[in-house]
Formats: sequence, C-alpha cells, structure tokens
Amino acid sequence: RPRDKILIARHTSTSSTIPKEKQLRIVLFFGSNRPEAIGERVYKYVSKILQNRGHHVQIIDPRTINLNILDKAHFMYVKDPPPEHLQSLSDTIQSSDGIVIVSPEYN
Repeated sequence: RPRDKILIARHTSTSSTIPKEKQLRIVLFFGSNRPEAIGERVYKYVSKILQNRGHHVQIIDPRTINLNILDKAHFMYVKDPPPEHLQSLSDTIQSSDGIVIVSPEYN
C-alpha cells in the first residue's frame, strides 16, 4: 500500500540524534516465544528506529531469558525474595522511561 511506503520512508530517514539529557531508556518486549516468529523483524525495526533517534533500547525476548510462564508474579513474593532473573527483569522495567510491546496477532 502506498501509505505504508511513506511511513517506512519517513521512519528510516536519518535524523539528528537528540541531546543526551533527553534520551530515553526504553524496554522493548517481544511477545512471542516461537522459534521463527515473524514479529522479530518488527521489534528489530522498531528498535533500530528508536536507536537511530538516540534512545537506549533494551530488548526483552522471552526466547533468550529464563522466564518460566508458571512462575509467580514478582509482586507475589512477599515472604521470600523473587528469583534473580525475575528481580533483574523488574529492575530493568522500573528503571526505564518507557515500554514498547511487540506482540503477534493470531487470527
């Protein structure tokens, strides 16, 4: 579609980076654990756009971290400390300025 091409051209153009004090720390979540997920192209594209504009992007990909779907949520650990991988993920999220979620749509 012609509109898509215009948006892609606008986003991939090189623009000057923003001043360091205005750079954002963005966490980009990828919402699929399928080995050959098509959405990987989307999150890499979005990450590239944000990085080209001077922002720091940290990608959270469930295929590369030890995040068992059956674990308790971070806030449910009242008596005991949460597992290290869950605490690390929580710290990353809390220290970010923004979150982007790239999730597949199943038809």
